[in-house]
Amino acid sequence: MQMVVNVLIEHDSFVKRDLLNFLNDLGFIRVVPPTEAINPDLIITTLTKPKRVIPCMGHPFDPTVPLITWSKEPSDQDYFHLFQRLKRLQREQRTAADTNQTRQ
Repeated sequence: MQMVVNVLIEHDSFVKRDLLNFLNDLGFIRVVPPTEAINPDLIITTLTKPKRVIPCMGHPFDPTVPLITWSKEPSDQDYFHLFQRLKRLQREQRTAADTNQTRQ
């Protein structure tokens, strides 16, 4: 099962390129543009006030979707922590899906 991730970074930049390359190299992540009508499992953004700005961009904001504020100057440690968080969210998704299947 792939996790759907939206990346909302203000400008095309090396930060965005590097983050997208990192995410695309992970087999369990599917990066989807925020303009697609697919509810993401996670939003990664550099926006300083994403809960206010995202709805103004025409992107529906679901407060239950996890949100990661990404650094404009990320370090290797940031990528490591992001990977850990993504794996944790993936496990939580799997557990929820397994629970729903056993109830049916």
